[in-house]
Amino acid sequence: MTRKFQLYSCNFNSDMKRTISLLAILCFTICSFLVSCSDDDTNDTPVIEACEYTTIEFDEASIAMLKEYAQAHNPWNASDSITYSCDHMTVYHWKEVDNVGSWDWSVKHNGKTFEMTATTVGFSDHCFAMEIATDIPVITGVPHTTLIVNNTNGGQAWESRLIENWKPLEKEIKLRGVVTFHMKK
Repeated sequence: MTRKFQLYSCNFNSDMKRTISLLAILCFTICSFLVSCSDDDTNDTPVIEACEYTTIEFDEASIAMLKEYAQAHNPWNASDSITYSCDHMTVYHWKEVDNVGSWDWSVKHNGKTFEMTATTVGFSDHCFAMEIATDIPVITGVPHTTLIVNNTNGGQAWESRLIENWKPLEKEIKLRGVVTFHMKK
């Protein structure tokens, strides 16, 4: 009788070990799944319908350089009502047809920092802007940042994409910024 009990006990321990092993594997699998669903970069993907636009938001040093340039080279009269922008480059906008991949690029690079170079400057009656040398697929076709909007002439920031006359900067300006999503309100 003792021998039967030992065999049964041995089988019971074997079954118990298998059960514990299966539970451990199950717990590991569940924990791995929960970690993969946590707030990491891969699950913070904005929904396209909720996004108004994406930008490269420039850091403080870049904004300061752009604003200093804009103030020194303002193409309008001192009496004109103007608004300085100098803080971003638009990548994607919901009102535009995205045939350049700007949405996909923004999702892939959300929160990442990029360095770029402003190479040319241009203005119209409404806007003063800098073109940026980059391979980022911007929705407007011309990677640029609006420096100043001339309110006296009825200008709006989006009109900087309509500038046709660009000239090289005397000295290129290095810029740095972060890919940022701006959601609809």
